[in-house]
Amino acid sequence: MAPLSPGRLVCAWLAIRAILWTALLWLTQPTLPLDVLEHLAWGREWRIAYAHHPGLPAWINEALNLATGGSRLALSATAPVATSAAMAAVWLLARRMTDDRRAAVAALSLEGAWYFNVAATEFNHNVLQLAACAWLFFLAHLAFVKDGEKKSALFVWTALGAVAALSLYAKYSSALFLLAALAWSACDTRARPQWKTFGPWLSLIVFAGLTTPQVLALVDLHFAPLQFALDRAGDARKWTHHIVHPLRFGAAQLGAVLPALLLIFLARGKLMNGNANASANAFGAADANRVFILIAAFGPLGLALLLSAVGGWRFKSMWGAAMISFIPLWALWAFSGARELHWRRWRIGTVSIAALAALVVAGINVGSPYWSGRGKRIHYPAEEIAAYVESEWRARHPDSPLRFAAGPMHMASLVSFYAPSRPSAILGGDWADSFWATPEDFARDGGAIVWTINDGKRTDIPPPEFAADYPDAERVPDFSARWKTAANIPPMKIGVILVAPQN
Repeated sequence: MAPLSPGRLVCAWLAIRAILWTALLWLTQPTLPLDVLEHLAWGREWRIAYAHHPGLPAWINEALNLATGGSRLALSATAPVATSAAMAAVWLLARRMTDDRRAAVAALSLEGAWYFNVAATEFNHNVLQLAACAWLFFLAHLAFVKDGEKKSALFVWTALGAVAALSLYAKYSSALFLLAALAWSACDTRARPQWKTFGPWLSLIVFAGLTTPQVLALVDLHFAPLQFALDRAGDARKWTHHIVHPLRFGAAQLGAVLPALLLIFLARGKLMNGNANASANAFGAADANRVFILIAAFGPLGLALLLSAVGGWRFKSMWGAAMISFIPLWALWAFSGARELHWRRWRIGTVSIAALAALVVAGINVGSPYWSGRGKRIHYPAEEIAAYVESEWRARHPDSPLRFAAGPMHMASLVSFYAPSRPSAILGGDWADSFWATPEDFARDGGAIVWTINDGKRTDIPPPEFAADYPDAERVPDFSARWKTAANIPPMKIGVILVAPQN
């Protein structure tokens, strides 16, 4: 049987990895993880933007929920599909610059990147941004750089504008990727002439049309998502933070991509024809591609480091997830462009790292209750908790549906999704974060206040504003349930207060 061509290998690999990772998460996450539950609570409300983030991940989760009846298997597939889609974009871009084998190495070496495996076990804005921004750079190169064609088809320019807009609906930090791509298109000698054609302006029209609702939503929210990001980053309390914080963020990204770079190193073979200047044989017009590869690999990351240095902000390491996607391509071009590929050694290394990452995730998800003595959030008895809250409500108010579930973010989101009535979540008891409801709504329709009394580590309390506003609300008996794990650990315990509707 003839071996698969590099192109077929990539297609088969990406499809199989998406299926296997979906199966792994479905089998080892008996309860949906926190980010997915939070997005389902948001998605239930169908808003353009939320107090913390834009809406696209929430819409995707809620659309899947409605289409599949809340299938945990379908909701487990989103992160693996997103990471595979990002790798596909890297592959498509790389093969415009080099041969198919090197393109396969550039894309599939991302199996070693932390954000593509161990850190991609739940679908969130960072994971979706991986795919959106990888496709943004591929479409930018496809549209602006001609390979023998006189001009790009209008649908390519339209797709570029649409993906650019959708990247902002995934996460607002995608603006750094847009700035990097825009700067390249204005400066690169091959890309700049395209601005004299209608294509780029069509992209801008599409982009403006799709982002206008987002801008209006941000204004309506008083730019709360941007303030949320700044609050999480924190202020510079010392002058050293302007140096230390960007260094830490850069070091975190280096650590995240280091195993992928190891795979690139394993792919290095001997010099082609013994000539150290033979990189053009592997990457075609190496000088022409150099600037784009550098911009794609380091442009957004460089802008993030600059912002961190100027503001003294401490960016979370996961915020750089989408910024490392093209670094393996750069490393392949910079260090192995003049060398033959050690194809077999690279394949063995890639399969080994991919298998190791899967084993690590499975070990953490299944084994952590045994060595920690408590479950993770994915082991919460979610259906049992939600069923108890719903049954207590119906026993007292059989003619009124449960409209609201308030409490700490995880508990409110959990009850909002798993309770049969799908109540709206009041996340953290914060009306500003849960702006789809008001205190008057809650007082009129009533609802449940749910919190964790003991899960082996943390103890939450009812939000104080609820305790003060509803002193005559009824606290029902506390509820205990076994974790969704075979480990012999104490059951978790939750508290529930029911606020009766005014009717």
